Amino acid sequence: MGGDVGVRSEIGKGSTFWVRVKVDVVKQQPARTPIGLGRRILIVDDLRAGREALALKLKLYGFETVSVGSVPRPWKSWPRIRASIWCWPMS
Repeated sequence: MGGDVGVRSEIGKGSTFWVRVKVDVVKQQPARTPIGLGRRILIVDDLRAGREALALKLKLYGFETVSVGSVPRPWKSWPRIRASIWCWPMS
């Protein structure tokens, strides 16, 4: 690959590490499609702050979010929501 690695150190003052690497210039970044584009996700959490925080993060990945505060609520409004439910294993 080519390049250099080094360190400068002085007792009582500390050390400075450095790396120099030769890389090719990318002329154009490949287009990225957000992982959640065109997908809905249902968020169920009794804490409003938790729902809002998770919704914000999922929207960064392109998901459309639907948030509710309790389990009975999504079942009652299921025909209106029509969201995909993703489940992650609890560890």
